[in-house]
Amino acid sequence: MEISGLILCGGESKRMGNDKGLLLKQEEPWVKLLANLFRGMGLNYHLSIKATQMEAYSKFFNPDLFIVDAVEVPGPLRGIFSAHLAFPETNWLILACDMIEMTEEAMQNILKVAANHPDYDYWIYKNEIFYEPFCGIYSARGLKKLIQQYREGSLERFSMQSVFKQAAVFPFPVGSYAAAFKNLNQI
Repeated sequence: MEISGLILCGGESKRMGNDKGLLLKQEEPWVKLLANLFRGMGLNYHLSIKATQMEAYSKFFNPDLFIVDAVEVPGPLRGIFSAHLAFPETNWLILACDMIEMTEEAMQNILKVAANHPDYDYWIYKNEIFYEPFCGIYSARGLKKLIQQYREGSLERFSMQSVFKQAAVFPFPVGSYAAAFKNLNQI
């Protein structure tokens, strides 16, 4: 299965009050740290952004890497749907721009899981209770089904947890990668 990376940068950042992708760690924007992970793995990647972010992100990235939000749905599905509509045959390994503790090892691991269990639509880490939607693999096949549900009006809830409860998901325990999923919604 061919996979490209997607970094979701178009969130509201209401709790942080800033564009999280552009916050700095060791003088690098958070989003660049994640892009470096994809580069290190030899994966092509794109950044999902809002139109209002284009100027700021163009200081760090070639605009050819941008997928600008093209649908009005709440939450991360806005960027995910926009990416699927732009590249309908692409399977995505998706990260959120605030996942600066993510490791290449955790990303490689979920790629192996998907390769070993190809009959699912999503391969998602899961802690004891909840799915960890990012770092996860979203197949073109699964996203096509999900967008069809949305268009038919049968997608009642837009939370990732709700999406996964109704989909063909291979849940994989977070296990020793728990630190990579640290939530950075506050400075």
